[in-house]
Amino acid sequence: MDSREKRLNAQIRELLRVSPTAHGLDELVDALHRAETKLEERMSELAMVMEVSRSLTAALDVKRLGDFITEAIMKYLGSDTALICLSEHEQPYLTCISATGRNSDQLSGQKIYRGVGLLGRVLDLGTATLIGGDGEILDQKLERSAQEEDVRSGICVPLKYEGTIVGLLALYNYDKKPAFNEDNLHAAQILGDISAIAIQNARLYEQSQRAYVNTIAALAAAIDAKDSYTRGHSERVASYSVAIADEMGLSKKERNFIESAALLHDIGKIGIPGSILRKPGRLTEDEYTVVKMHPYTGVQIIRPVEMLTPVVSIIYHHHEHYDGTGYIENLKGEEIPLGARILAVADAFEAMTSERPYRAALTIEEAIAELQRNAGSQFDSNVVNAFVRVVRRTLKDWDTAEVAKAPEVEETAEVEEAPEISS
Repeated sequence: MDSREKRLNAQIRELLRVSPTAHGLDELVDALHRAETKLEERMSELAMVMEVSRSLTAALDVKRLGDFITEAIMKYLGSDTALICLSEHEQPYLTCISATGRNSDQLSGQKIYRGVGLLGRVLDLGTATLIGGDGEILDQKLERSAQEEDVRSGICVPLKYEGTIVGLLALYNYDKKPAFNEDNLHAAQILGDISAIAIQNARLYEQSQRAYVNTIAALAAAIDAKDSYTRGHSERVASYSVAIADEMGLSKKERNFIESAALLHDIGKIGIPGSILRKPGRLTEDEYTVVKMHPYTGVQIIRPVEMLTPVVSIIYHHHEHYDGTGYIENLKGEEIPLGARILAVADAFEAMTSERPYRAALTIEEAIAELQRNAGSQFDSNVVNAFVRVVRRTLKDWDTAEVAKAPEVEETAEVEEAPEISS
């Protein structure tokens, strides 16, 4: 830059300094900065709404939806805590299904009654509410509840579907962060509207899935009921399976999947002719081939139910043998899903202790001895041992010294090979 340009710039700066319009220019610059900041906030909020919208349209699990919404809104609006509470069928309260951030453990599962506490007051008001900040206090009870719960600033948005409140979305700040403003409230309202629709869709989907599962379970029960020898078979297998799962320390979620698999494990027999199912004598090789297809048929029936996806492998493999000689895929050892190994023991025990057209029922002592004899070959020894412990501890008719003293099977024990025990 030459000396002439330097002098010119200096003159311009001096002119701006002394000019009566300089103050106006400063205000203009400040206004532009504020507008830029506001635009950045709006862009961030728009990005949040777009990101959440894309994800919500693909999600069909209510709990996962809740977790995603709270995490996303907390990330974009910078709250200490975010939570979603939903109504339950014909219940007088909302339940917090998802809480993220500070105090999430205390808030998760909390019941919200109309008129009680901060969220209960928002339910009474029925409108999106801004809590704290420098704005006018519109509701004294609301402000008092916020103070009692140590909320310095917050946003509460009713989730409405077809005009009915189905839940609440709330954001809390406990520290001296900048208070939420009307723009934040507006963004939360948009997200709340989208969330209400997505959650309702997920609920309808879950209801349809449950209806389908109930239909399948009814079909399975109908199959059992066709034959007086197998009536109640699936329910008893489910009861034994749950007992084994509990004994082995499985989670509630795993136990529930195993119970569902047990109730539905024979659904594939709907495709087997009654003449084969109720045949009083030994099956021919061709007939046995037909019977062995029932796990495959069962899986085809339940596969359309997304909530039963974890159950598919249990049903499909519940006739595998621990030594690899079972069906359908000749899996062995821990290649076989644990749920299927549990179901195999429960299914065999129920079959052995029930009357069949071709044989009398075994006693409990005889059935346990047979399970132990086939542990390590047909059955997982750990599962057999767990079941023996359950029987020793819980069955009232467990009264013989021989069985009460039966030793547990070593996991690596060599066991004489025996034909498959099945239902």
